[in-house]
Amino acid sequence: MSKSTATIAPEPAGPAGPSKAFIVGNLAACSFLWGSSYLFIKLMAGEVSPWAIAAGRGLLGAATLALFVAARGQSPLPRRHEIRHWLVLGTANGWLPNVLVAYALIQLASGPAAMIQAAGPLVTALFAHLLFAEERLGRRRLTGIATGMAGVAILIGPRLAEGGGTALSLLAMVGATLSYACANLYVRAVPPQSGDPIRLALGQQMISGSGALLLTLVFSGWGALSALTLHWQAVLALGVLATALPVTFFMRLIRAAGPTRAAMTGYLVPAVAAVMGVLVLGETLELRQVIGGCIILAGVFLVSTAPAGDEPDEEDRMRAGPCGPAGCLYGAGAVNHVILLGRGSGRDPKTRNRHHRRPRLPDAFKRSGRERGRRGGQADPGDGLCP
Repeated sequence: MSKSTATIAPEPAGPAGPSKAFIVGNLAACSFLWGSSYLFIKLMAGEVSPWAIAAGRGLLGAATLALFVAARGQSPLPRRHEIRHWLVLGTANGWLPNVLVAYALIQLASGPAAMIQAAGPLVTALFAHLLFAEERLGRRRLTGIATGMAGVAILIGPRLAEGGGTALSLLAMVGATLSYACANLYVRAVPPQSGDPIRLALGQQMISGSGALLLTLVFSGWGALSALTLHWQAVLALGVLATALPVTFFMRLIRAAGPTRAAMTGYLVPAVAAVMGVLVLGETLELRQVIGGCIILAGVFLVSTAPAGDEPDEEDRMRAGPCGPAGCLYGAGAVNHVILLGRGSGRDPKTRNRHHRRPRLPDAFKRSGRERGRRGGQADPGDGLCP
């Protein structure tokens, strides 16, 4: 008898990862568009009410995203279970920080304002430490937070001591950063059925625009809205190019490359804002501002690149999504910090509902390792936007 040999077919190769050109192109697009928001606001600052700027940006962003949602075959109108989340995110991640940023940029230069907001992930990480069991801070993260806060003190300390309008503008930027951080934490309580990222972004813009419009009419009247017509190019670019359009690029990036690579926008947006301010608006940066901004980014780098034993596992990172403490550092720059923390359908619906049936705060924040232990410690690829 002759021996027979069996030929084993090679296993099919897995899907190829995104190309460098794809990653670089989408990072550049997101950073450029989000960074340009400071420029567009500065072009209107002082001549258009901050309320009106926030209204124009939100309404145009909502209209653009509504068209995108309709093209997907969905209704842009809110579903019953989405209303509360749209209201909260439209306030904390929408009109409130948008108004504060527009007010701050009346006196602040684009670069320092962007650098202050770059410290947002530090605040988010600190709050998450208090709220989430899986987000405990290790030595490296604590060092990063302390470093970043020292940079903030260098950046804004002298101006706060002087007082006056500049100090109020700095406090407005700090308030916007805190508002974004609170919204990013709240979104972790959004149940899966309400967590479609594009619909959260749409709802956020709808509430942001309509809320700012109402406040404009109450505090400034119709005259403030008519002032937008004199700057229609800037408000159109702000609402469409610097608000709605980057969302599509960012969603593509985080789905294909994951939140770690998408987080690079956090380092690029302040640089884009500062360069545009210098080249287009003729702004100047003090050496103290440059040093403070670099220290802030160094602190954010320490927090976001903590070693495996000092950071959440892959499951927690994907659940946090692009705007969580372990995800994207910038979200949507000065524009929106659009919430892209959608949940997939990979987890058993019964298990999902058991943990998200009552997402009331702060109970919904008090997650522990039980959920991970039920799956044997394995990361769930259904969480987050990563495939």
